[in-house]
Amino acid sequence: MTETTPTSLYTLAEDERAAGLMLYTVNALIWGEVVVKQAIRVSTWLRTNAAPDKIFLYGAKMLLTTTTGNVQPASHREMIVPVSVVNAYHLIPPASDPLDYDPTEPNRMMVPAVILLGSSRISGKMRMTQQSNLQKYLDVAHESFTSIYDAEIKNSLLPSLGTLKVPFLQVRLEASIFASL
Repeated sequence: MTETTPTSLYTLAEDERAAGLMLYTVNALIWGEVVVKQAIRVSTWLRTNAAPDKIFLYGAKMLLTTTTGNVQPASHREMIVPVSVVNAYHLIPPASDPLDYDPTEPNRMMVPAVILLGSSRISGKMRMTQQSNLQKYLDVAHESFTSIYDAEIKNSLLPSLGTLKVPFLQVRLEASIFASL
């Protein structure tokens, strides 16, 4: 009997690294590893000019979030997800990037908010000026994704998933329903 050694799903170039990434779409939770250039900050990747049109995930798993019951994730060697269907994303804990703001910046505050994305409920905080509120912030925000900090993510259809806590994630503004606490 001969043993086979599993081949690597990807080969990193000297200027590349791999990171675990979790994506939220309208009907699925998808996670796996992405290969990016060393200089890319994965947690804010889709907000930058370096954002791809498609995300290539290696060792991907996909869990449908539109049904209740005992669902199991489907495994895929590779998965290609169009960025246009990504409604939220974050690094897979415990991985994290440094925060994307200066905590000593004056005249800023954290405002508690609830973000509803399909069957996912995200409780977190949004950073804005002291003269603003959630409505004003959303009226002037013209970015595709915005940061949510100290986030707790639950799925109302799949409570067995528990609560996922992440230091921050990005949510697509046009796909999100926002509520203030």
